[in-house]
Amino acid sequence: MVDHALDIRTVRPGDPGWDAHVGLFADYRVHYGQDRDPQRCDRWLREQLDAGRYHCYLARSSEGRTAGMANVAVSPASIVLSSFWQIRDLYVAPDHRRHGVGRALVDAVVGDARAGGAARVSLQTEVGNDRALALYRSAGFEVVDEVTMLNLPL
Repeated sequence: MVDHALDIRTVRPGDPGWDAHVGLFADYRVHYGQDRDPQRCDRWLREQLDAGRYHCYLARSSEGRTAGMANVAVSPASIVLSSFWQIRDLYVAPDHRRHGVGRALVDAVVGDARAGGAARVSLQTEVGNDRALALYRSAGFEVVDEVTMLNLPL
């Protein structure tokens, strides 16, 4: 449950909040063992947005404090001749955790995907990330046992 009002909106370079979004994305990468490197993050996010592959969401508290961010990839869903949205990155600032920010971001993405005619919203997280799994399940996401994810490192 959100215990403070949030403003969640998509942001692009030049928008108020863009630098805050980039900063949170850089912090998110550190969480996964990568260098923070905000300039490189900014450049990469711009490339994804310019190619039409990403939507960037920023959550701010009613006091204007940066609370969290989500990055979403939009992909073709060829079998159903539609699209699907995949939440690729979700990060909540440490001082805003356990206050409903993650759920509010997920709900905003799902609402926009539904309004945009997407066939589904997907995401992935680590098997042992119990907090994230609980959040996603509470939002209605279900584990898909019928598929196996495979990677080919390049």
